Amino acid sequence: MQIKVIDIPWMKKLYGLSSIHDPNRSVGDEIKALLEPVWEIVRKHQISTTGINHVVYGVNGKYFCGVECPSLSQELQGLTSMRVTLGRYVYYKHIGPYSGIPKSYSEIVEEMGKMSLQPVPPSVEIYGHWNDDQTLLETELLLSFRKLP
Repeated sequence: MQIKVIDIPWMKKLYGLSSIHDPNRSVGDEIKALLEPVWEIVRKHQISTTGINHVVYGVNGKYFCGVECPSLSQELQGLTSMRVTLGRYVYYKHIGPYSGIPKSYSEIVEEMGKMSLQPVPPSVEIYGHWNDDQTLLETELLLSFRKLP
């Protein structure tokens, strides 16, 4: 596995919904439950988006699911805006089914440990456009970190 350490800040303004992880539900189900109403609102108001889903993981199980709306200059009723900035982060592109993402995270954290890096919130998942061939799905994983002594 090859991860990249990126020193150029990553910044986005996203529109979406947030929640706190329920340990009795799968993260995938929770993400879907948040993104469905986001897309309903975006379609209803005919808001132009990049079409790319983002999931931002924060502290204490909090996460935010949203999309970029470059043409939107004001708040959209029903959605919350969130500015996300990652200063330095580790980058990895997971290619394959979403079910393989947890394994990729484990491998990323292992590689980070070899580099004396510890992941810290926030982290971001960026989901590429859907492909019926799940072996071709692309998900970018961005993990903020701190350098270990």
